[in-house]
Amino acid sequence: CNSDYKDKKILCCFPNIRIPMVSKSTDVNVKEKIKKSKDRTDELALENAKFRLMFQNMTEGFVLVEIITDDSGEPCDFIFLEMNPSAELLTGLTRKQMIGEKVSNILNEESIWIERYGRVALSGTPECFEEFSTTLKKWYKVNAYQAQYKQCAVIFTEITEQKNNEDNLKKISFKLQERVKELNCLYSISKIVETKNFTTDILLQHIVDIIPLSFQYPDITCAEVSINGSVHKSKTFKKTEWKLSSPIHVHEQEVGHLEIFLTQNKLHSNEKKFLDEERKLLY
Repeated sequence: CNSDYKDKKILCCFPNIRIPMVSKSTDVNVKEKIKKSKDRTDELALENAKFRLMFQNMTEGFVLVEIITDDSGEPCDFIFLEMNPSAELLTGLTRKQMIGEKVSNILNEESIWIERYGRVALSGTPECFEEFSTTLKKWYKVNAYQAQYKQCAVIFTEITEQKNNEDNLKKISFKLQERVKELNCLYSISKIVETKNFTTDILLQHIVDIIPLSFQYPDITCAEVSINGSVHKSKTFKKTEWKLSSPIHVHEQEVGHLEIFLTQNKLHSNEKKFLDEERKLLY
């Protein structure tokens, strides 16, 4: 075997074959690369452990879903791919129930969620919204974003109590507004009655014009007062089937009546035509 040295490389000469020998410096470079690769692997493992710890302990719920589309490419369902412990607490559903399952098999009447998550997963546009689950009977505040095409990552919190408080405040505020309207009505009538230069007819016409303003729908409310054959009607008066009626008594004798009508039926089917307080005001 003949050997020579060139550029610090050792070459062994064999019949018809020249094999380059690895120098000491090259061996060191390989070891450094292996060490760096191992260090990076350790860093990634540490980062993954930190992420997993955060994922398991975050107070917000997290779910990852994959959208299923129909033949026309429209979202028609989705499958749960991942969820954290907080998602179980906030929904009352377990990983065993959800992971790998279609939402249509777990929750009923949840098409709004399919529509929203499908839009995010297909378009890539994030959405933040509040929505009520008809199945779980809970309100949620949701941040949804595209994890990858046809996958939607969702971070959410339950806001049912907050929503209930808001509804209660709205109801209280509405009742106060209605009571103020009623008080204004009574005050206005008392001021009119105190005016001495009004005839009875003028007095009654003013009163019948004021009364509809105290009702919850003054724009579709009208009134008629009849006393001893004298009839006075508010503007845009129209008799309909939706009415309140109360007799008018003077010295325990009925001398006429006061009737309130709604000129339109634009209310919801389960909504009262007249409030209990409006009935008390009339009676």
